[in-house]
Amino acid sequence: DIEHNQDVLVRLDIITAKARFGVRINGSIPKINEKPVISIINGRHPLLEWKFQKNAERGKVIPLNMEIGSSFRTMIITGPNAGGKTVAIKTVGLLTAMTLSGIPIPAGADSAFFAPSEFFADIGDEQSIDNDLSTFSSHMKQIVTILREAGPETLILLDELGGGTNPSDGEAIGHAVLKKLSEAGALTLATTHHDGLKVFAYETEGVINASMEFDNDNLCPTFILRTGIPGSSYAFKIAARLGISEEILKVAESLAGEEKKSLEGLIAEMEEHVRQTDIERKSAISEREKMETAKKKFENELGNITVKKHEILSEAIAESQEIVESTSRRIESIIKTLREEKASRESILKAKNSFKETVSVLKEKAARIKPIKVKKKKKPVDELKKGLPVWVESIGVDALIEEVLDSGAKARIRVGKSKATLIVNRKDLSASEAPQKGKKQNVVVNVRSSKVASQEINLRGMTFDEARDALDIFIDNLSTSGLETGQIIHGKGTGVLRNKIGKYLQKHAYIESWRLGNWNEGSSGVTVITLKK
Repeated sequence: DIEHNQDVLVRLDIITAKARFGVRINGSIPKINEKPVISIINGRHPLLEWKFQKNAERGKVIPLNMEIGSSFRTMIITGPNAGGKTVAIKTVGLLTAMTLSGIPIPAGADSAFFAPSEFFADIGDEQSIDNDLSTFSSHMKQIVTILREAGPETLILLDELGGGTNPSDGEAIGHAVLKKLSEAGALTLATTHHDGLKVFAYETEGVINASMEFDNDNLCPTFILRTGIPGSSYAFKIAARLGISEEILKVAESLAGEEKKSLEGLIAEMEEHVRQTDIERKSAISEREKMETAKKKFENELGNITVKKHEILSEAIAESQEIVESTSRRIESIIKTLREEKASRESILKAKNSFKETVSVLKEKAARIKPIKVKKKKKPVDELKKGLPVWVESIGVDALIEEVLDSGAKARIRVGKSKATLIVNRKDLSASEAPQKGKKQNVVVNVRSSKVASQEINLRGMTFDEARDALDIFIDNLSTSGLETGQIIHGKGTGVLRNKIGKYLQKHAYIESWRLGNWNEGSSGVTVITLKK
């Protein structure tokens, strides 16, 4: 029992330690892939993360972002000494081991790993005097085992492949080892300084170059992994920074040869172009996001202004229609009184003409307001009652019933916050939701005249601004009188007035078509219009 309890306590202690560690490093639980694919998003080396956390320097570890296993299975990482190559493959190995051990990892939650059948890592120097092993011998001993066990489900990490011996021989051995591992289908990450292995990655399917970025301006590594391009060792620049004399470096460069120098220079230039392009891309993305935010803000503000504008216009037009109706009732009352008092026919006609002028002015103002077309599915109203929200078909707005008239045949309605009320027929009403603040509404006054004086209008001698108002009244009178055609006399002149009238007619809601007059209609001095039915 004591031993059992001890085992339970140890297990609980391990689980608690894992949880506390995960909280401390702000860790996450990654996904587990069934296929041999590793995807790391913002991964940090756990020991570096722990170190900086203890020193209250959270966020100083440069994150690793990489993927292997989907489009390629071998990655050859090159770049400067102390540039982060070894740390990068160690991060891959440690995060994989932590995931398989149930420990939260310092990486994004969308990171994913797989469970390899075999996991090999040849990192560091295993030379031993006791075992008679040199640096090169220790590496070769590890690689013999790796080559024997490698398969499609194997994860292999190789640091400084081909190092510790003659460079040309080491490069050849590294080339052969990577070729064998690639053919075996193992997931392999290898670091190296050999140029020949960069060429191998470029020429071999399923193998890709990667490099640790280097800041040429400040002569220091950035510890950012770049996939798709090889890296330069920057040996001469780093040596110069560490104090090697210029004289010795010149001799070294001459011994290396112009071809070597040109290749290193080309790789360095390529890396710098990629780095600058990435900076510009991030800047462009940031600017685009700012523009999108500003655009949405502007559109929202414009929408609010438009809604408010039409709210005010709707209420104003509703009030104007009430004025028309009240004025109409008043004049009819005056006419009735005049008749009862046996007033002259001229007095009655004068009163009627005065009313028509008032109506014309209101109608002219209303015609300039373009209605917002709001399509609603018509639902019949079961019963008219006070306070019921309705949709008024004739004027295209939501309203509330103020009073039921004529046993339900008519209703008095109120639009929005307007003080004015309108009387409408029941057949003009359908069910609707209650009007809400900010809802787009518009009222169009529709007052029909009994006749139109003429089917033509003379605008000669006017500017377009002067002619437009008269033209609107003329077209509206044609429409309300049921006439389908009319003639606009503008004269030939320079053609300025004719052209502006033509452009205006193209956009007019009542106009079906228009043309210049025939020879017997006034030719180009007259425009003939056809109204929509």
